[in-house]
Amino acid sequence: MPVAGPVGLGAASAIQSAGDAWLIGVDSDWTQSAADYADVTFTSVLKNIANSVFDTIAESADTGFSAEPYVGTLENEGVGVADFAEGTVSDEVLAQAGRDQGRHHRR
Repeated sequence: MPVAGPVGLGAASAIQSAGDAWLIGVDSDWTQSAADYADVTFTSVLKNIANSVFDTIAESADTGFSAEPYVGTLENEGVGVADFAEGTVSDEVLAQAGRDQGRHHRR
């Protein structure tokens, strides 16, 4: 899980070259934003900036501006987890987690 912006592409390249390993992307769905490495991307942690901005603006409009930091969570959809690589997580486990493959998951 290379948390270093585009520097993570070097880690993805090394994983792809070495084989037999997975990468967890950060910030966006790496199967889309770094499609050359989709074959080694297990999942990605999503930074849902649009949701964070919307929530902050809505709160400011409703109750006035607050200097309180916004904390993105799975519950408020400020962050999320992308789909898992196909065939890596059983349907049974996905069902237990309340998730359906084929869409971005936030819970």
